[in-house]
Amino acid sequence: LLHSCPMFPQVQNAAASIRVMKDGFNGTIRDLPVPISYVESPLPVMIIHGEKDDYVNPINAEQLHRWFSSLNRKAARMLGESTQPVRLKKIPDLWHGWANGDPEFRYHEESAFDASKEMLKFFGFKQVINGY
Repeated sequence: LLHSCPMFPQVQNAAASIRVMKDGFNGTIRDLPVPISYVESPLPVMIIHGEKDDYVNPINAEQLHRWFSSLNRKAARMLGESTQPVRLKKIPDLWHGWANGDPEFRYHEESAFDASKEMLKFFGFKQVINGY
């Protein structure tokens, strides 16, 4: 699960981190490394990002979606298996906070979208949701 995450493969120091958070990755997906350990054991990926986020530019979510989709397709071809899902959920009225999380914690935002519930559903925890 990635929430308001910058394009981390290109972040190697604090200055680069701030630049990527603000502007996104300035290369192409093909310029990014292909981690062999990931391709050998791909994961389902859910990316949640607020469209009004002013800490981490939402372009990062779109770039991460393209990168993980590409990695998971490569892995599926290599392993002869079905592709692991990659889902991007952009929330129109959300800033940087967790959508509909616990108001006792910092970076919580009221939202019609319940990020915790959707995350559990995406990763297949249906029994937990019923009691949620």
